Amino acid sequence: MEANFSKLSVWFILYVLFVPDVSWAVSSHLSQSEVRNRPVSGNGTSRNRRETCVDGDYQHGNRNCCLCGAGERLVYHCTTTAGDRKCAPCEDGTYNSHPNKQETCEPCTSCSHPNANLEVAEPCTRAANAKCRCKKGHYCSGDAETCTLCHPCKTCGPAGVKQACNATNNTVCSDESPAPEVGKIIGITFGVLVAVAAVAAVVVVLLLKKGKWGNRRHEVNGGGGSGPDVEMQPLTAPDVELEPHLPDIVETLGWPVMRDIALRSNIPNGTIDNCQLSHPGNVQEQTMQLLKEWMERQGRGASQKLIRMLESSGKKAKAEHVIEILSRNSSGQS
Repeated sequence: MEANFSKLSVWFILYVLFVPDVSWAVSSHLSQSEVRNRPVSGNGTSRNRRETCVDGDYQHGNRNCCLCGAGERLVYHCTTTAGDRKCAPCEDGTYNSHPNKQETCEPCTSCSHPNANLEVAEPCTRAANAKCRCKKGHYCSGDAETCTLCHPCKTCGPAGVKQACNATNNTVCSDESPAPEVGKIIGITFGVLVAVAAVAAVVVVLLLKKGKWGNRRHEVNGGGGSGPDVEMQPLTAPDVELEPHLPDIVETLGWPVMRDIALRSNIPNGTIDNCQLSHPGNVQEQTMQLLKEWMERQGRGASQKLIRMLESSGKKAKAEHVIEILSRNSSGQS
């Protein structure tokens, strides 16, 4: 009996000493948890919850919601806590490269445009857009990172390559330089020929102005004053709408001339390239679209501006042909 009483006494002492400490630890832990999760403002959002947003947060109504990560899109906003918004992975062929609150992902760039001569450098992933580069043997005249059209590299002849074709520059061929003595003789001969040609040109001009040829031309022109040389006078273009005459004008100009006019009119290379990409293999439609783009930028008097640009670029024959088209069609309409 005495032994049992001693055991009970020992257990009672242990209970008194340790159980209160356990109770205090549990109550202390609960209090600290309540403090951590206590809202810091009237909108019900806690400081602890805001700080757990790995990719940052955004405000929706009176709440701060966690952003979706890169490669994801938002399905619906948070309603109770910052992290209970719902996100979903971007679908195949789309991406989001930064933390976001967008409900859709961006479409991946395609490197397979017909006749663009591009290939995939880095494939598109859910978190990064695709990157394109020129195919082997091609180069881009603009920024290689945003290139939409690559051109074939030039092939050099016997002179060889001075600088190889790369992503943004065409091939530079070496110049064939003759032997020093031969080159010197050729240089002297060329100089003499230029001098003789210059003297001959002066003599012809004097004969035309003062001699027999000049008098004959004066008679043909009807006499009465010297008058300006007809060949030196600028062409006179009718101020008419170009729209009804576009097919004939496109056939006369062709793509190289129209592209030169567009470049001289400060039309961006990207716009010119898009005209080619929109009609692969159809030069007439490419020229038509670029001419319409140029007309829209010129506005009133486009017909006269077109004639002046052709004449100033040494395309007088084409300018005269365009004038003939405009005049013929205008007279037919009247």
